[in-house]
Amino acid sequence: MEERSITSDNINLSIFTDSEEVVRVIDFEDYLKHIIPNIKISNSSDVDSSKVYLLSGDPSYWINNDGIHILSDYKSHSVGQICYLIYHLIQKEFLKNDIFTLHGAGIRNDYEAILLIATSKMGKTTFSLELALNYDFKIYGDESLKVGLEPRLKILNGNTHIGINPIHRKNSLIKEFYRDLIPDYIDSNRIVIHTDEVLPITKIIFLQPDIFNNSYKRIFDTQE
Repeated sequence: MEERSITSDNINLSIFTDSEEVVRVIDFEDYLKHIIPNIKISNSSDVDSSKVYLLSGDPSYWINNDGIHILSDYKSHSVGQICYLIYHLIQKEFLKNDIFTLHGAGIRNDYEAILLIATSKMGKTTFSLELALNYDFKIYGDESLKVGLEPRLKILNGNTHIGINPIHRKNSLIKEFYRDLIPDYIDSNRIVIHTDEVLPITKIIFLQPDIFNNSYKRIFDTQE
């Protein structure tokens, strides 16, 4: 039995598993860091943390005083399915502590935070990275954000591993930190474009399909 601790700020989830695939996903898949805000992973946990058992066996699910037990054949699940299972388990802990998450991107300049709302593949990451790499903005996250509701709507923090696309792979700042081996998800802390500074949200931008009219690649390529 292996143990892993998934922590997001002061929220802690202890995962116990006999599945090698679950352990591999937690230890090595950056996608998990992409969908859980401000995540940290370790091999041991706080005594008071919530406990989850992801065990191999015939599909089953129950909760008792020892924690949540989810049995399944994890070898047959995709990386994304395992990552989102863990995401929803820790999201349960967020909600118990009045912490809300949303799918979106967050950026800030010197005085305000801006929220970008869109479905996948609509340009949240491209837009956020363009502003951070070339216009001195900072990124809270490009996928999963924690938000506060009182006294005003604000972004608390977000995912630190940002999806990268071919448009920005040639950027000098990214190449400085990653050389020639640029992963699918870059660590925004590592290249110093991440922020956790809490500022009120003053603008919410909804990105629509074809917002760049299929020409954004040419627009951004001219600035490389």
